[in-house]
Amino acid sequence: MSKAYFKYLYQSKRILWNFLTLIFFAICFTPLLSSWESNYDRLIKVVSIAFILALILSFVLPGIFFSVYQRRKSADQYFSLPLSRKTLLVTTIGFAWVFVFMNWLLVTLLAQSILRTTIQPFQYFIIYIIYMAVIILVLLLIHSVLFLVANNIFDGVVMTFAYSFVFMIVFYLQESFSYSLVAGKNGWSVAWFSQLFKLFSPEIMVTEDVQRIFLRIFLGKTNMYTFNSAFYPPWFTITLLLIYGIIATVGLTRYFIRRSSENAELVSNDVMAYPFIVHVYLFGLMMAIAFQYWNIPFVAVSVQILVLLVAYVVAMFVYRRKITLSKNNVISFILAIILSFGIAFAGRITKGFGLANQYKLKVGEELVYSVEEYEGYKLQVRIPVNKMNQYKEVVDIMERYRKSVIDKYYKIGANSKERWIGYFDVHNETKTNKFLNRYSYNIYRPLNDRDIDTLKKYPEIVEFKKAEE
Repeated sequence: MSKAYFKYLYQSKRILWNFLTLIFFAICFTPLLSSWESNYDRLIKVVSIAFILALILSFVLPGIFFSVYQRRKSADQYFSLPLSRKTLLVTTIGFAWVFVFMNWLLVTLLAQSILRTTIQPFQYFIIYIIYMAVIILVLLLIHSVLFLVANNIFDGVVMTFAYSFVFMIVFYLQESFSYSLVAGKNGWSVAWFSQLFKLFSPEIMVTEDVQRIFLRIFLGKTNMYTFNSAFYPPWFTITLLLIYGIIATVGLTRYFIRRSSENAELVSNDVMAYPFIVHVYLFGLMMAIAFQYWNIPFVAVSVQILVLLVAYVVAMFVYRRKITLSKNNVISFILAIILSFGIAFAGRITKGFGLANQYKLKVGEELVYSVEEYEGYKLQVRIPVNKMNQYKEVVDIMERYRKSVIDKYYKIGANSKERWIGYFDVHNETKTNKFLNRYSYNIYRPLNDRDIDTLKKYPEIVEFKKAEE
């Protein structure tokens, strides 16, 4: 790191840094204007706002610092400085880290001093500081390499946003899959699968960790600012965050240290720029459309594919600065259709690749079956998990009915003239979660009379009502 260059980075944009610091402090301390809240609540708000602003700065600063390397004239000037590129990179990232981290730390310490409320115990506060230092550094590395994948400023901004929102494509994809290909999910996504999108967004991972774990531990309470439903443990997300940081560091070696100043202001045709990210969006969205094929009319599917084609043309225009589709683009689009619908068809005939039948019965305290035929009856079965062997006959009836409902789901489609006559809900209940492991099915035939008569033999766990009651 060069002290002289570090000093230059501050002095060259001194007004901007002072302004950002002023805005940072002003926004963070806005909750102090509220006189009706306790000091504890105001401290939580200040710390939370400081955390959010630190994330925003980690997103914005790489564009401010590295834009000079995407203009041909300034790129030549900076690369001709008597400093190695490694020194330029380390000093730039170091300055950005110091700026963001010190603003966050000063606000956090000052808020505790003003409000006379501290984060306890102190050793956990030290861990929190270290964790924030790592978060800020890794996010700066990630957003720097994303910005530098491009050869010009506009494309750098596009790349940063495009890669940062890949998690939304993953989320849309997983929701389409679970809603359409996994019988009974209907938006209640498959456990680990429903949380997969979070792993594609470092911001979401760290936000969940800080809110759910650190703030709750440090402040000693569970409140509206903490999350209780995180799926992945903190050690896993922290490890993945560090892996992201290592990958970003390797990427900066290619896109900064080995960068050619002659590429400044040229089309961003690196394989990891438009050629890669555009096709990630293309295949992801096409697959999401394909997954929904059996649940929506053919016309709707056709319109979605047409809209995606238009979006693909627009993306190629942004990339090449001219409206055109090359032969390879046409092949890619057709290949996306074939692969996506092929995978969707395979998922349909394998019942969601087997996920429709991968559920557990012995979870929590109670297993609950609810059946409602709109014009017939309402039935609810509540079986204590520790007495399932005692009520094996009931479980066998309900599971046999569930299997028939699942089989029916995969035999019908959006254009079927059959309409459901009610619903069948299955879930487990625990002391902390009333709808754990939940599946909700549309039904096309009721339970047969013989099964209903058998169920009525167990009034202690079966509640039966006719629809008009």
